[in-house]
Amino acid sequence: MKPRTELFLYTLVWGLDVMARPTFRSMNESFEGWAWRAGLLDRVRRLEEQGSLECSGRSVDRVVKLTERGRLLALGGVDPTRLWDAQWDGKWRVVSFDLPETERKLRRVFRETLRRHNFGCLQRSLWITPHALGKDLLEAEGSLGSLKGLAVVEGGFAGKVTNAEVVSSAWDFPKIFSLYEEHGKWLDALPAKESSPEEFVSWAEGELERWRPILHWDPFLPQALLPEAYPGRTAWDKRLGVLKEFGKRAFGTSSQGGLEG
Repeated sequence: MKPRTELFLYTLVWGLDVMARPTFRSMNESFEGWAWRAGLLDRVRRLEEQGSLECSGRSVDRVVKLTERGRLLALGGVDPTRLWDAQWDGKWRVVSFDLPETERKLRRVFRETLRRHNFGCLQRSLWITPHALGKDLLEAEGSLGSLKGLAVVEGGFAGKVTNAEVVSSAWDFPKIFSLYEEHGKWLDALPAKESSPEEFVSWAEGELERWRPILHWDPFLPQALLPEAYPGRTAWDKRLGVLKEFGKRAFGTSSQGGLEG
């Protein structure tokens, strides 16, 4: 998704009362005016065609609402709570592949695909996840169906290897912890209510910029596999609270909506 489109969906999620029933007649050059004015009609139309928005009414009385797909996209394509709360069946999904040196690009694309689907790397060509393999992964560019020398296995690890050791080896949790710490500091810098629209825009862009690496690196493991002192769930709750406050301050409305975790 393009950054401007992502930011547009972001404002729809956290616009609360204004965005719960926005009419083009009421928009002005405040923060909500910024969110709607530049290329509004074309952007709304494209997102509606993609299933991210639902539009009803006509002309100035048009009502625009986010679909569940739109809400998920505004989250970055990942609902952490759903993954944390998933019941783990005790099986690891292990993907092993062997690509020749001449297939560097395909190898890189495939690794990025696995990373986006919450896989961790045990070795350069050995990746694991506790999550079930979805159809979207199987059909993705550079995905399982397009590779030779590929093996997908479900099961556990023999010997005395613990799940905690597997998790520690496959994912860089010190890095993940550091990303959460940096993101938390940015949340603490939420602009005051009297701040300008430009300041709210800048803060929202910075918040998304710091959240995207978390989506990239954190596998959002089921509760049973999370390492000790993992900050993700607390950080997510804090993010929801701060972004609701962002909606109040930026749009000047009371909190009635927003995105629930």
